[in-house]
Amino acid sequence: MIIGIGIDILEKKRITNINNKYGYFFEKKILNNIEINQCKNSKKKITNIAKLFSLKEAFIKSLGTGFIKNFSFKKIKIKHTKLGKPIIKKKNIKIYTSISHEKNIIIALAITKINN
Repeated sequence: MIIGIGIDILEKKRITNINNKYGYFFEKKILNNIEINQCKNSKKKITNIAKLFSLKEAFIKSLGTGFIKNFSFKKIKIKHTKLGKPIIKKKNIKIYTSISHEKNIIIALAITKINN
């Protein structure tokens, strides 16, 4: 049973401005250590941070809960398949994801389904 669909769209400039102001503190707030390491070695660091941020937002929207107590961006772990597809794994739920970007706009989609 699908419990929710979440979509997020953002301008990369928003993440650029926040990252310029807060730098590593911002990254530590929204990314886990694996995601930080993946982004820091990339020529497209800000784009990658923005894509992860947007997908995490979409996932939270698909749950319909908002950020409840003791739940944070860092607890949402995004991995990628060998072909680059983003994956979020949580117990007893299946999350279908997609991210796309064009120059300065990033869009992310998450569909959350309870496993029966």
